Amino acid sequence: MSFLRLIFLIFIIYILYKLLWKKPLKRDDYAEKDSNMLEEEMKRDPVCGTYIPVSQAIKYKHKGRTYYFCSDECKKKFISLKKS
Repeated sequence: MSFLRLIFLIFIIYILYKLLWKKPLKRDDYAEKDSNMLEEEMKRDPVCGTYIPVSQAIKYKHKGRTYYFCSDECKKKFISLKKS
């Protein structure tokens, strides 16, 4: 029985340690994350007009120019328009 009490006591101490000495995020940490998201460049899809973050856009190069699309469907429509 004393072995179970010892295990339980160690478990409680571990939980308290995690709760008390966990490094909380500061306001500056949250602000830095938000500012990084706001600083990302947005591009306009030439087919549907939707604005897309560059990191999430589907890219297509045509005659030395890069176009950004929100979906494969818009990219396919654009390519079909350029071919005709």
